Amino acid sequence: MNIGLIAATPNELQATLDFLSKEGKPKGLLQFEYKQHSLSPMIFGVGILHCAFALARWQEIKQLDLVIHAGISGSYTMDNPLGSVCEVNTEILEDFGAEEQAGTTSSVFDLKLIDRNQKPFTNGVLINKKSNFFNQLPQKKGLTVLRATGSKQTIERIYRSRPEEIESMEGAAVFYSCLMMDVPFVSIRAISNYIEPRNKAHWKIELAIQNLNDFIIQTIKEI
Repeated sequence: MNIGLIAATPNELQATLDFLSKEGKPKGLLQFEYKQHSLSPMIFGVGILHCAFALARWQEIKQLDLVIHAGISGSYTMDNPLGSVCEVNTEILEDFGAEEQAGTTSSVFDLKLIDRNQKPFTNGVLINKKSNFFNQLPQKKGLTVLRATGSKQTIERIYRSRPEEIESMEGAAVFYSCLMMDVPFVSIRAISNYIEPRNKAHWKIELAIQNLNDFIIQTIKEI
């Protein structure tokens, strides 16, 4: 199987890359062989612009049997323990439209600028319908933002209109790119923080990254 391993930052995949460097066999530049698999890592950068552009320019992507997107995320609900690993199977892009006088957002679909079922959307949502690799993981909804949410006012506004559980800055770009190119993919996230008025003292980034990589490495061993 040809597998792509993608993440926004090096830290989110470093332990997996260390494992492949030690246990796998180098195969060209930034590519490894492990058992019967060929694994191609790619770090695309933070945010939807870096992600979408990098995936569109990534020549290897059309030869891949699976893209594994690994990352950390914030959670709107405390039902998701810090450090827990989940799969995001839907994504919505927050604030993709126009702000109304009342402070609410009319989406591009509400404004009739894009049809709700124009490829790759399904009723205005990006859905990974082909994901069946990690059924043992909790399945979560994703919300993609341009800036990480960190104020009480913004949290309340978003949660009232879109109570999705997992927030990131790249998820929708991964979904959009892979769906448009018909590339099978999964988006695996570990919860690093709860979405609350910004307080980094409460974050568990190291734990989330460790658990994320432990899951990815174990998956590579078992596929």
